[in-house]
Amino acid sequence: MATEGAASPSEGASSAANPDARAQRAAGPRNQTRVIIRVRPPGSTEGVHTTCDDHVGGKLDVEYPTPTPYEFGIVLGIKCSQHEVYLAAGVPMIEAALRGRNTLLFAYGQSGAGKTFSMYGAEGGKNPSKLDGCVPATVAELFRRTTTIEKESVGTVK
Repeated sequence: MATEGAASPSEGASSAANPDARAQRAAGPRNQTRVIIRVRPPGSTEGVHTTCDDHVGGKLDVEYPTPTPYEFGIVLGIKCSQHEVYLAAGVPMIEAALRGRNTLLFAYGQSGAGKTFSMYGAEGGKNPSKLDGCVPATVAELFRRTTTIEKESVGTVK
């Protein structure tokens, strides 16, 4: 998934354990692309070739064919919930959009990697549930906030 901000090799691993540092990293710098990686659990016939924090962090170690460490804006580990995906990707986009900035949520990966699940939720978002993906949660929150703004300011949000 990609949104505003940038992958940075200078981001320290200790910031992953600090919620304030995570929030700053999630906000991302202006005018840059922020890269968010979601790691899915390996299938029953797949070997484990990556290491990262179980939930939210910034480092991903790929161990095949040779051990290589990578740092990204945010790495969402195999135990990461749909809500954590929304907090990492959706909320910063809402904040940016309400400040008048353009935003984009883009999923890329091979077939079966979990793009539709991450973006729309279980069953492709056809049945709303607590497993809703980033898109339905982000859109619902954006409409909730714009409705509140319109009620408070007696106008419309464009």
